[in-house]
Amino acid sequence: MRLTPLSKKYAKRHDSFSLNMFVAVVTAVVIIFIASYLAGAQFRDGDIPSAGISDDISSDDADDDLRDPDSYVDSSENHYDNNFDVIDNESGAKDGLTDNATLVKDDDNGVFYEELDNGTPHLSSPYEDSVLSGRYEELLNKIKNGETIKSTEDSETSEEKPNTTEALPETTKQTPEVTTRPAAETTSPPETTATPPKTESNNGKKDGGTSEVYINGEKQDFCAVDVGGVIFVPFKAFVSALDSTLKFKWNSETRTLAATSSDNSMNISVGDGNCYVQANGRYFYTKKNIYINKNDLIMAPAELVAKAFLTSYSVSDGKVNVGAPGGYIEKGETYYDSDNLYWLSHIINAESGNEPMKGKLAVGAVIINRTKDSHFPSTIKDVIFDNSDGIQFIPAYTGSIYNEPNTDSIIAAKMCLEGYIIDKTILYFSISGANSWASRHRQFVFTISGHDFYA
Repeated sequence: MRLTPLSKKYAKRHDSFSLNMFVAVVTAVVIIFIASYLAGAQFRDGDIPSAGISDDISSDDADDDLRDPDSYVDSSENHYDNNFDVIDNESGAKDGLTDNATLVKDDDNGVFYEELDNGTPHLSSPYEDSVLSGRYEELLNKIKNGETIKSTEDSETSEEKPNTTEALPETTKQTPEVTTRPAAETTSPPETTATPPKTESNNGKKDGGTSEVYINGEKQDFCAVDVGGVIFVPFKAFVSALDSTLKFKWNSETRTLAATSSDNSMNISVGDGNCYVQANGRYFYTKKNIYINKNDLIMAPAELVAKAFLTSYSVSDGKVNVGAPGGYIEKGETYYDSDNLYWLSHIINAESGNEPMKGKLAVGAVIINRTKDSHFPSTIKDVIFDNSDGIQFIPAYTGSIYNEPNTDSIIAAKMCLEGYIIDKTILYFSISGANSWASRHRQFVFTISGHDFYA
């Protein structure tokens, strides 16, 4: 194809434009290469770009994190991993430092890192202190000269302050005076626990020696044994010596041995492990339990058995002396006041029906003790229903006091009416652990099962 003069003109212009573009591109590449080379040379000569604050946080966050240099010395302010990386508790920034850390600064924020003697990274703001500022400039100059710095001075470590915490002086809380009797409450326990009087099992063991036994001046062919201050004798042999007409019967289920007269004027029994002797429906407490000895003889307190036969009893010169029997003890059905027995057994059952015998005896003691105290009514029934200073015994007003008492509650009531009082000072009780009026204002005595008792 032939080119016209006009076409040749445009072809020359196009070739000139392409050549100019090629020259421009090559020139730009050369300039970029030279600039990069010069920048690398500047970096090698010691001009260090700004660094030191983690890329994970902004410079504003870094400014907020600058603290007094001494605050970083206490290791409790920071947590460290095995590489001695410092983790700031507030910002969460983490900066790894090596053992021979080269000083790195942030010109914008005035922050630098430096390894201390103990290998713990230390973050400081040098411009807050003239001494630190001078130290900063000195180290910076050394870095620019290509030196590697490892600090061996302790000037930036803070001195630990001694623990000066002192114990508060103890105060004595006085018990306020009591002017009125409170209503029964069922809320908090005293922190002290005293030990109530014990009724101990003897397990057939002798605590003392044996003694000869004389009945009406005649020496018997059995001996008495001292167990914790209580003189025990073989029940069957002792009763037979007092009245040979009585018949004995052993109950294997209850492990009880009973002696009965043919006309039912006398019935006396003792049971293995029991804390009482029963005679004609009356119950006498023993501080040492009935037990069976190694010869399969059931042992009973000599004094209580002698009492059931209306005879004298004494111990002297290592001998147990018992007088001639005077008859049989009065039966319980005529001895006990029916009204007193009714109300006492009912309140014991209502307040402690599921508790052990000692718990029942303690509740009964509170009632009896109140009848003898001028601040309370003088009869058992009136004490139970007393509400002059508020309700004293809740079962009396809920109706549970009218529930039929169990056998142990009746026995406990009878022992109290016979004169056994587990503690003559107790006047109050509340649910164990209750923040009651008594727990706050009365003297704590002991805890038995579910109740705390107070004087």
